Amino acid sequence: INQISFETNPLTDGHVLFCGDSAGMISPLFGNGMAMAIRSGKFLAEVLDRHLRSDPGLHDRSGLEMRYEKEWQRHFRYRIGGGRLVQQLFMQPFLAEAGIRALDAIPGAARLLVKNSHGTPF
Repeated sequence: INQISFETNPLTDGHVLFCGDSAGMISPLFGNGMAMAIRSGKFLAEVLDRHLRSDPGLHDRSGLEMRYEKEWQRHFRYRIGGGRLVQQLFMQPFLAEAGIRALDAIPGAARLLVKNSHGTPF
């Protein structure tokens, strides 16, 4: 997986709204990508619903896009960033080994890492 890019993609392009992997992938080492994809679809549906109820004519498309991006960033920015960090760590054998040893030596560290990488249940 070291040769795969997990950079975020634009959340909108030409007024098309993206969710799931098209919006930004998370490294398999740091989180549940399928749950993240489903959750981003849920957030997009909620933002669309709120927007349509407040502006049935969709006159403020940029406001819709900004609301969705804000919601997406609020929920995924740190998970995506953490995934990139862990991926970089595993690209360096010495750092990967040191990280694994640290997680093994510190009680509860691995459990905390997994908890923070997978987000909240929904």
